[in-house]
Amino acid sequence: MLTCAFIYIAPGLDPAKQNAVIPSEVAPMYVVGCSNYDQAETVAAALAGKGVDCIDLCPGFGVEGVARIKRAAGPNVQVGVVRYDTVPAFGNRSGDDMF
Repeated sequence: MLTCAFIYIAPGLDPAKQNAVIPSEVAPMYVVGCSNYDQAETVAAALAGKGVDCIDLCPGFGVEGVARIKRAAGPNVQVGVVRYDTVPAFGNRSGDDMF
């Protein structure tokens, strides 16, 4: 079984409130919203501690943000990212410029 996660980021999100688990016998998925990179690092480390195999990041994570999450998740967790050069929801800026 593969356990996955998706972390999305936007101002005002709270991982204690914006979270869900989508159950599956094949690939359960954690979904968590964070308001900044610091929160996302904490969430990534916690997910790694729960045995998550891979974490996908929303396009709000810039290059620096992805690197921070990869370090927080550790070497046994694959980290991928949906990529836009800039994020429409962020006024066409990168998360690196915001968080």
